[in-house]
Amino acid sequence: MSVFHRKLPLVALIIHRFAMVIGIIYAIFISIFAVDVFRPGMFLLEEIAQFFVQLIPGVMVIVLVIWSLFKPFHAGVVLILTGLLSIWFFSTNTKVLSFMLISFPIIFSGLLMIIAWFIGEITRKKPNIIP
Repeated sequence: MSVFHRKLPLVALIIHRFAMVIGIIYAIFISIFAVDVFRPGMFLLEEIAQFFVQLIPGVMVIVLVIWSLFKPFHAGVVLILTGLLSIWFFSTNTKVLSFMLISFPIIFSGLLMIIAWFIGEITRKKPNIIP
């Protein structure tokens, strides 16, 4: 169990785990497109090199999900920035479907991680109402 999950309320733990699942499903989804490089008539080494290059975004998302076990706020911010960068880089703001498939899951996952971190911080630092 990571440092973040110690003495964490159940709601924050569920939100954080849900964000992690969304991130993992997103990484699998974008990694499926790496299989597209295998075509007849190409050299095998070239295909393998292109395959690994197309797996880089999925691996980066998995690394961020693992990082969120230790630093959920920082990982959430980086996931949100990655989602915003994908809006600009892939122009997903022009079509709703492309935005919902490419940019929204990663932004939503980052937001959930920040929310879980915030809930954990609030419950750890309860103000003393009665002196």
